[in-house]
Amino acid sequence: MYHWIPFWPDTAPVNGVPVDRLYIAELALSGLIMVSFVSMMLRFCVRYRDGGSASRGGRIDKTWHFEIAWTVATLAVFLVPFLYLVISLFLRLI
Repeated sequence: MYHWIPFWPDTAPVNGVPVDRLYIAELALSGLIMVSFVSMMLRFCVRYRDGGSASRGGRIDKTWHFEIAWTVATLAVFLVPFLYLVISLFLRLI
């Protein structure tokens, strides 16, 4: 099915195609999140390096709101496609 990926094996089971698509989507999403995280980290390192002119005043003391929002958003981004596939495969079997 995926002949453009040289190491991808042939899909044997009937339900293998949706699972393969979900795997590729989750892999691409993981790569996108990793690239965005690394780019934000590098931007932070360059901006706030020692001797830089960036203002360090006005810090936020309580960041747990942002941390919980980031964690829940990431969980939802990965969990929604997985649950969609599981529910659709389950309904096919009924």
